[in-house]
Parts: sequence; structure tokens; C-alpha cells
Amino acid sequence: MIDNVGPASGWTVVFRLDNVICPQEEALLKKIGGELELSGKVTFISRQTDGESNFAVIRVKGITSPLIVPLENLRVVGIGSQRPASCLPIRVDDRHLL
Repeated sequence: MIDNVGPASGWTVVFRLDNVICPQEEALLKKIGGELELSGKVTFISRQTDGESNFAVIRVKGITSPLIVPLENLRVVGIGSQRPASCLPIRVDDRHLL
């Protein structure tokens, strides 16, 4: 919460799946569609010479087994503890605007 003010309509929030009270967890899992995006840490990369079977093994917090995903379906949002250069803030020298 920000400054003791609760969230308001239109805000984007983060919460844990096990904090959802309705629908119940089993019903909720059945409602999850393929468009749900997950993030996790790559633990292994397999690159085959044919280029057709390249995949990554990924650990996702809250999922008890690793997931295997084709490399072409991954979007990098962080490198180790850093963000990739395309996600880094751009420094602008605005001193001449004063």
C-alpha cells in the first residue's frame, strides 16, 4: 500500500495465487488460459544442430517442477540480477533545458 491508502480501481497490483479466496484454487487452475505469462530463471539451455529443437529448462517460483519452453517463445526481461540493455533507463542530459 502507498501512504496508508488502499488500492483503487485501475491500479495494477501483485498478489500470490494462494491468497485468492474466490474461486477456489482447483477451480482457478482450470480457468488459467494459455495467454498467462510466467517468469522464471533459466537453468539449462539445449541447442541442437538442427535448430528445430532448441529449448530452455526454467524454474518458476511457486511451480514445483521445472518447465521446458522452446527458445523462440522466450522474452528476456533480466540477465542475472540485471535487466538487459533494452530495458535499462536512458539518461537524458536536460541541463540545457533550464
